[in-house]
Amino acid sequence: MDEMTISKKLFAGCGGLLTIALLTGSLAIYNVSKLGSAIDVIGHHYIHSLYLTGSVNDGTSELAGTARSIVLHGHLKELDKARGDNQHFTEVINQVRKDATEFAAGARHAQLHELSQNEIADKLDSLSQANSSMFDLVMKGDLAGADLALTDKVMPLAEQISNAGEKLAKLDADAAVEYGDEASSTVGTARSISILMICLAIGVGCVVVYVVRSLSNTLAESIAELRDGADQVANAASQVSSSSQSLAQGASEQAASLEETSASSEEINSMARKNTDNSRATADLLAQSQGKVMLANHHLSEMVISMHEITESSGKISKIIKVIDEIAFQTNILALNAAVEAARAGEAGMGFAVVADEVRSLAQRSAQAAKDTATLIEDSISRSGEGKGKVDQVASTIQALTEDTARVKVMVDEVSLGSEEQSRGIDQIGRAIVQMEQVTQTTAANAEESAAAAEELNAQSEAMKDIVSRLHAMVDDGASGGMSSMRRSAPTRVKIPFRAPVTQRTSTPKAKPQRQTPPSRPMSPVMSAPANAKMGAPMDVSEFPLEESFQSF
Repeated sequence: MDEMTISKKLFAGCGGLLTIALLTGSLAIYNVSKLGSAIDVIGHHYIHSLYLTGSVNDGTSELAGTARSIVLHGHLKELDKARGDNQHFTEVINQVRKDATEFAAGARHAQLHELSQNEIADKLDSLSQANSSMFDLVMKGDLAGADLALTDKVMPLAEQISNAGEKLAKLDADAAVEYGDEASSTVGTARSISILMICLAIGVGCVVVYVVRSLSNTLAESIAELRDGADQVANAASQVSSSSQSLAQGASEQAASLEETSASSEEINSMARKNTDNSRATADLLAQSQGKVMLANHHLSEMVISMHEITESSGKISKIIKVIDEIAFQTNILALNAAVEAARAGEAGMGFAVVADEVRSLAQRSAQAAKDTATLIEDSISRSGEGKGKVDQVASTIQALTEDTARVKVMVDEVSLGSEEQSRGIDQIGRAIVQMEQVTQTTAANAEESAAAAEELNAQSEAMKDIVSRLHAMVDDGASGGMSSMRRSAPTRVKIPFRAPVTQRTSTPKAKPQRQTPPSRPMSPVMSAPANAKMGAPMDVSEFPLEESFQSF
């Protein structure tokens, strides 16, 4: 019994009372049903049976009187009345036979059935036959024979039937009394069982009262301990909450400063990376320019060579033109000679003279064209010489520019290398600041969670106080007024600005680094306690820790 929990004890007590109530009700219903059946049998069978036996006895007596009346009316010569008596005898005997048959059909014992059938129904047939014989003698005027039939047959049969009816009535009455005794015994048994069940229910009720009283004492002691523990937890939670809030506030301010520093470092790092990119791009452009200048030098060299070749070709063409001019001069002379010879030939040489004129004209045009071409070639040679001189000057200038570009490229490479070193250093500083900021943000988050846990613990302590007050009111109604002062509303939660650790940053200058909320951390057992209802809200009695929170007494 001591090892049973409170719920098992209460369930056992209530279950016992309920079982006793069910047994008592079931037995009462059974006994009432049985008693009702007995009353129904007595009322509908035995009383009706007694009525039938009485009717048989009365009818038998009436039959005997009617038979005597028939004989009497015969002696008085009143045959019509004798016939009426005989008719009445027939009606009465039919009614008696009907009552006897009905009694035999509803008899609850074989003895009663046999007695009703053999001693009454069969003898009624004999009585009917004897009465018919007696009536015939009366109608014939044989009054002596009628008197003899009345005394020897009719009256003995009527007496036997009457005795059988009385015996049948006595047996039926005895059966009714026996059945009534059984009903009375059932009532007594039901009364005894009911008294036993009432005593058993009183005993179980006393046990339940004892259990509830012991439970009340145990709960009162536990409530006192819970009240002291709740006060201590509330004080500790208040201190932890205050410290955690201060720590979270300081960590948040430090995180804000580190965030600004990190943003400035990010901007410097962005500018350094931009300078590095610009210097690298400048170096690339200078390298491309140097390559183009070298290519231009190469093309200038080829162009100088081509100019020399053009000058040489122009000299050769000039010589060829002079040869052509000399050929034209000789052709002109030959044409003149041919014209002279044609003139000497007279008419026979006129056609040849025409050809000679045309050849002379062609030679003159060729000579003129050769002179013009020679003039142009000489002019081209002169200008080619001037262009060669200028190309030489451009080549020397480009050569000097190439040397300057090479020196600038070397200096730009040095600037780019320095910018890269500076960018790497600033990047390392930025990562260090980010790590410091993450640590600070984590510290702030932990401090905030600690503060929230402390606030939740404080709220749980208030809930515990409220539960203690309700339990105390359940245990002792008289002391509920003194405990009501413990019910206070839940403390206001202080919301601290939360800054999550930095996980990603953008490279855009003057842009705030993007932040992500840290993954949720498992709450402490205090924060996961069943505190779904707000402090001060009504609580259901089913939420009281009656099953596992208290030890059995």
